[in-house]
Amino acid sequence: MIRVAVTSDVRIFREGIVLILNQHDDIEAVGVAVKSVLDCRGRHDVHIVDCASAPCALALSAVTETAPRTIALGLPAAERDFVERTPARVVAYVTREDPSDRLLAAVRHAMLAVEGGLDTEAPEARLTPRELQIVQLIDDGLSNRQISDHLQIELSTVKNHVHRIIAKLGVERRSQAAAHFRRRRVDVDTMVQVEP
Repeated sequence: MIRVAVTSDVRIFREGIVLILNQHDDIEAVGVAVKSVLDCRGRHDVHIVDCASAPCALALSAVTETAPRTIALGLPAAERDFVERTPARVVAYVTREDPSDRLLAAVRHAMLAVEGGLDTEAPEARLTPRELQIVQLIDDGLSNRQISDHLQIELSTVKNHVHRIIAKLGVERRSQAAAHFRRRRVDVDTMVQVEP
């Protein structure tokens, strides 16, 4: 069972996310207000933080004390630089426009990281959360320019990330990086179980 805390200061929003997650037998989700996060210390495997309902720095710093892995949800563009400097506990980024399946996949991916389900000696295990996000977007078919627009970061920053990804994975091209990533099952979309 994956124990998930959904942290948001908007009660109806966090209750909606909890309802979606609790439809799945392998997940047990509860809602938590940001001010109550410290009361949950050690009780949850994964924290989903609604970064649009409270200052992201405040919410993430509080959650980092209570959960081994965090998912940043609805991260405002102005606070993305902060998350780039946050420790690797932030394992996934999900926008408010993403479908619920994307969030579900991120939760399961985060739990694999918690349980050591990923090969920590594998090259992709050394990718930062942002690099994992970018290689996912490469695998989705986005160009560097499209990734820049999607993440609202400079094109030069994207190119730097891509160069580091290629070097870490020991490949020659971005398409090879995406293929390598997909084969190693780090791609969170491969873990989505879509109901018929």
